[in-house]
Amino acid sequence: MTMNERKQNKDQQARINYSLPIIIKGKNIEGRAFSEKTMAENVTRRGVFFTTKQPLIPGSVIRIYANDTPTQAIAKVEVVWVKHQKPQGVGTKLIGRNEAWIKFLLQNSLSAIEETVPEELNKTS
Repeated sequence: MTMNERKQNKDQQARINYSLPIIIKGKNIEGRAFSEKTMAENVTRRGVFFTTKQPLIPGSVIRIYANDTPTQAIAKVEVVWVKHQKPQGVGTKLIGRNEAWIKFLLQNSLSAIEETVPEELNKTS
């Protein structure tokens, strides 16, 4: 394995296709502040792809909020790439610490599991 191949493997992370409702806030390419309810379509521990109607460019900084706590950011991300085809969206990487993001992902994963477990398995004897 070459040094380049090792770096590519290290940089790759497991992406999980997972639709989560989120709120994104930032400034678009016109410099206008926005707040938009949208969906995180796939996630990693260090980034997220989300759909957006906002015109964004690589380098844009966006804050992500959970729908139930729209005043407390759970992540700060930087746009890395833009998808112009439908569904339009952006791939991002987390800036700074990721504890709140990981906690958000875990809480939503547990909620999703609880919703899919048959009721009879949830009953205790």
